[in-house]
Amino acid sequence: HNFHVLESGGIMISKTEETSSLVAADPYELAEEDISIYDSTTCSTTTFFSSYALLNDPAKVSSSKVNPVPMGFLISPAVNLKPEPPRVPYHRSPERCQTCKAFLNLYNEVSVSEDRTKTTWKCGFCRSSNSFTEHPDLVGDGHPELKLQVVEFVTQEPEVPVMFVPRSYVFVVDGNCGASTYQDLRVALKAMLNSLDVPETVQIGIIAYSAVVSVYNVTHNSVVEAHVIPGSRSPSDDDLTYLGLSDCFIYSTKKHNGFTSNNCGIMGSVTQCTDNLLKVLSVLEATATARQVDPKHKVSEKGPRCLGPAIMIALSMIKGSQSKYGDVIIFTAGAPNVGPGKLESEITGGAVNQKSGEFFSRLGKLAHKNSTTVNICCEGFSRFGVPILRNLVTVNGGHVLLYQEFGSEFRTDLNQALFGANGWNGTLETFGPTSLQYTRIIGGLSEISSVPKYDYSGIDHHLFSLSSLQPHETISFYFNLVDFHPGSHFMFQFVTTWKNRYEQEITRTCTYRIRTTNDPNVYMRSIDCNVIGALIGKLAVLTATLSDRKRSPTDPDADNMAHSYIDRCVYDLYLGFGKSVQISENRKERSLEEHLATLPFMLYLLRQGPILGPLLQNPDDISYLRTLYLHASLQDTVRLMLPTLLSFNSLGNVEELPLSNLALQSNRILCLDHHSHVFIWSGKEVSGSEYDSYRNACRERSLVTSTRRFPQSRVFQFKENSSDERWLRCRLIPAHNDSLAQQNEDFPQLDEMEPYLRSKLLEKFMRTNEPSYRQYLFQIFNK
Repeated sequence: HNFHVLESGGIMISKTEETSSLVAADPYELAEEDISIYDSTTCSTTTFFSSYALLNDPAKVSSSKVNPVPMGFLISPAVNLKPEPPRVPYHRSPERCQTCKAFLNLYNEVSVSEDRTKTTWKCGFCRSSNSFTEHPDLVGDGHPELKLQVVEFVTQEPEVPVMFVPRSYVFVVDGNCGASTYQDLRVALKAMLNSLDVPETVQIGIIAYSAVVSVYNVTHNSVVEAHVIPGSRSPSDDDLTYLGLSDCFIYSTKKHNGFTSNNCGIMGSVTQCTDNLLKVLSVLEATATARQVDPKHKVSEKGPRCLGPAIMIALSMIKGSQSKYGDVIIFTAGAPNVGPGKLESEITGGAVNQKSGEFFSRLGKLAHKNSTTVNICCEGFSRFGVPILRNLVTVNGGHVLLYQEFGSEFRTDLNQALFGANGWNGTLETFGPTSLQYTRIIGGLSEISSVPKYDYSGIDHHLFSLSSLQPHETISFYFNLVDFHPGSHFMFQFVTTWKNRYEQEITRTCTYRIRTTNDPNVYMRSIDCNVIGALIGKLAVLTATLSDRKRSPTDPDADNMAHSYIDRCVYDLYLGFGKSVQISENRKERSLEEHLATLPFMLYLLRQGPILGPLLQNPDDISYLRTLYLHASLQDTVRLMLPTLLSFNSLGNVEELPLSNLALQSNRILCLDHHSHVFIWSGKEVSGSEYDSYRNACRERSLVTSTRRFPQSRVFQFKENSSDERWLRCRLIPAHNDSLAQQNEDFPQLDEMEPYLRSKLLEKFMRTNEPSYRQYLFQIFNK
């Protein structure tokens, strides 16, 4: 295979060699009605497949009836499983096939010799026979992998037991923020540093940047000194020597014999340096207060920001700290505009921005090479250049996060970004049949080319390096059937390996098998609409994301390819799986099977919503949502495509309503949960303080449901006819364009309204070019 890395964090794969199909059939048969691929004893899983059965004949897959549905799966390699899978201690290594190196699993055939002196198992991938290392009487209870789909092993212990892996944090702070921002940062960083388990093993440092880079030495008792480096150019070797960072510069072309201490002279342990670090923020706050009082010194959102040189120094500090892992956390209130990495005033493309994107991409790769994660936290409403800054964080598993202010949501996200990952140095190994070929992979991984040479002739094997081990990080795999598959099942095995906080090497094995079928109807009934919708949606959003680099994200032409892809999928879906229904004497419509009916509706909402829709918004917000969507888990992806709308009426009754703008009734309080945002809308009749308890209930519910989300949901509260109402309307179907009969069918609650109230409701809406769901389907079949 040839792997082509996409700038968005995905990989494009093209086949260059002929593959051979499996030569042996799987001996296990499932009943015809059993199409479940998940172990009933496992409450959660890492992987979700597009269907519970797969066609085994490429000719039938390529037929127009089946072709519109992509095949693939979503995998969250480091997801936190509940209940936790059994973990086999270090004293027993996992059993692996001696031929193809696949792991022992519950689908392998185990046999014991007649004299009970030898136990063997047959690999389900290459069909070779292997011997157990233990005595036959010990095989079984000590091998949970023979019973469960997901098992974890401690495959390596550290040479010296550790309580906590040494780590370094460098905080890079924008020198142009307001006083309240520094105050919020001081509160957040103090809480974060106080929460560390073993603070004496963690080193910290702080940098402020504006027109120059101010590197603060926080190691002295009660005294802080700043070393100033020009921000108009990259720091030189002499600059780093001046900072006590000889031999630590990531771009260094020559070596020095200068001073290099364990903490670089400017970084120290949390217990030693926390007070001084907080004092630096207090000084920045006082300076910002003076700027606000004196108009002559007031700095606007376009104040000088030499972010590029500041990051280069921060990475050198991490390298010089000699910690095994590091984090660079950037707090900014605007786009970089000074020195290397500066952006043009219009952050929509151009040669300067392209050069800056390449610069940040190189820095991101260097950070990953040095086991450092970069996170960028943006505050305010200015333009930050998120599509460009994303190049800095994608490869090393970091995030670009947007906030109106650094409040409670920011503090929660900061802790998750820094402490939420399950480990470091993650890899993902995949085993599968050669009759399937990966066509595209979307997610934070890259190919490892130096794979050990084993006999992979009977299986399809890949080894990837993971950029992030955050529990929410999800990777989308797409595949095609290229050869006839003679077996009764397709077998897949996914092996994730990482180092945890105690330097133990953890190996998680996940094994699944999917039955084969030659009946397209059986295949159709086994389709999982949520997974199919996620696969189609992620591919459409990736298409739009790649277009962002060529033109403005607000340009409608940038999304045409994504819209066309969704439209074609919906059309082919009805054409392949739908049936014609006589509506009236002169009118026919096509309908889908009940379990498929949700799929085109999900795709329509994605197409019209804020991720791909025509809403006029900040390009940074578009890029932020698209990146979040591409890396979201299945549950989060579905929530971003199919939000939940709850309603409180004036009597206090709660009900779930259809996603229609006809729900915007003046006697209702609406709560729309769209995963990344929660909107609480109050109609005119219930906007008084006597209904605050209902609004508080909505807010409390949103806080509870978003506790485990990353980033935290942003909660917005507004009233009817306010300017913010557009954020809610763009997520609802413009059903006022439909006929009254169609409105009654799609929104049954309208039957309870008095005729004059219904007329008053419809008068709120103007006729627009945005189609309702019914109009969209009509347009699809009448282009």
